[in-house]
Amino acid sequence: MATPISSFNKDGLDVGSLDRNMTYLYGLSDFFSFIFEDSETVNLMLEANAVTASEVYSKFLQLTSSISLASIQDQVGSGIELLLVNNIDQVDLMPKFKIAKPLSTAKFISNRPFLPSEFLEEGIDFRITQIDVNSCYLQLARPIDAYKFSQRILPSGETQYAIWVSDVVVDEQLVYKHYGKLLGITPEVSNEQFSNFIYGLYYLYLNGPNLSIMEQGLNLVLGIPLPRSASVVLDIRTKVDTGQYEVITEEKNYLLPIGVLPTVGIGDTVSIGSPIAKWIELKDFISDGKWWINVSIPSDIIRQKPKSQQDRFAKTGSRFDELMTDYLYKNTFLIRINVGSFQDNKYFKYLSDILSKGKPSYTQPVFVWKIDMNEDEFGFVDELDFTITQIISKLRSINAYAINVEAID
Repeated sequence: MATPISSFNKDGLDVGSLDRNMTYLYGLSDFFSFIFEDSETVNLMLEANAVTASEVYSKFLQLTSSISLASIQDQVGSGIELLLVNNIDQVDLMPKFKIAKPLSTAKFISNRPFLPSEFLEEGIDFRITQIDVNSCYLQLARPIDAYKFSQRILPSGETQYAIWVSDVVVDEQLVYKHYGKLLGITPEVSNEQFSNFIYGLYYLYLNGPNLSIMEQGLNLVLGIPLPRSASVVLDIRTKVDTGQYEVITEEKNYLLPIGVLPTVGIGDTVSIGSPIAKWIELKDFISDGKWWINVSIPSDIIRQKPKSQQDRFAKTGSRFDELMTDYLYKNTFLIRINVGSFQDNKYFKYLSDILSKGKPSYTQPVFVWKIDMNEDEFGFVDELDFTITQIISKLRSINAYAINVEAID
């Protein structure tokens, strides 16, 4: 994300110098307020031409540069923007207004582009919060009529205020428009997590159904960052407020989702595309042998339970173990989701659809969760009446028909 560094300060835009006549500058400063409060025709003309040269230039640089999935910006910076805020846009008893622009942040607010008589700073006098792909909230520290913003009365009787915001970060939906739309993904607020989600989908679909590729792709989809350059891990720290791990390398810092442990250590060299953590692990017979031991085999894999089988867990030497070993080991694989201290992830809902498109058509996955619980949350270990540490998930298998369709004696 590139945010422009403008020369905007408490004196507004730096359009003059010490040898310039300040009388002219003050006259230009007052000119905007005069025009804004003038007749309806002039007001409409001003509103229609309020796109600044800096905004056009910023978009031009982004859209004409070599855009790639690995380097595309999440958002676009704009030097200065004019917001027209109506008094009926207030959404709360507090001075909080809904703005029909997807702004993410802004450094300053003023009542004029230069030589302003009202100057507000982000985090002190105001706060901007993006709602969705089309709008945001602007919250002020005081009622809006307490500031010296230019205002006018519309034909409808509403009062409209002119607010200039500088060093603005705008969500132009570049990731979605250039890449996410091709995959049929619903547009979302642009951020690093959404970029990693789209990157993970392309990584998975373009590299094919190799087990390691699928594992890495699914981890990317769920928010595990992917190293974009080779570098050495300098330190690993945890955030005090969330407990998240942050892997610090020579090139970049990688923040892991809550509950996910890093798989690298200090001094390790991470290469391009190598995993730094695993939220999801994939296992099959070739890579891990009998992965199904002590795992509950769902009815989508083996429909009916034989009389010799007490439950659906494939214990060593059981009938389920024999069926998996002799017949089904080539057609099944395990997906273990390591959720740590359980945290929800909005991209879990895409797993079934992603797997149906990315896995070999003759295979079926078996989902299990791995949840870390202490004695206070789950009781003493001696009280557990089952023998496995993996808890079967409620996610349905991809295919609706069982591989073994005949009854088992």
